[in-house]
Amino acid sequence: MNLILMIYLAGVADNIQTAVAIIASLYLLIRGGAYLIAVMDANLYKRRAPSFPIVLTIVCLTALIAAAAVPSKSTIYTMVAARTAQDIMANERVQTLTDNSLKVIEKAMGEYLNEKKAQ
Repeated sequence: MNLILMIYLAGVADNIQTAVAIIASLYLLIRGGAYLIAVMDANLYKRRAPSFPIVLTIVCLTALIAAAAVPSKSTIYTMVAARTAQDIMANERVQTLTDNSLKVIEKAMGEYLNEKKAQ
């Protein structure tokens, strides 16, 4: 996936996660309070208690769980970095350059250690 698109989606996912959590929490809080008031009112005037809207409650709870399952912005950035590093390491030129660099370092270390032993 395009890197720019991933960075954009990271910001959008963070905003959506926050908005869904706030809206669903407010709904559950307000609806729960209204239900409690209606039940107390029904008990006071000896009426039948209203039913709580189960479908909307399930939808809100599902939305809260889904919001929690959306990865955070930092997690998405970490995923992008891991994918980029994986793509770089799979490149043949990078592997050849790494092998050659390692050989040069090993050669220089060997020469340095031989000089130390000679002194």
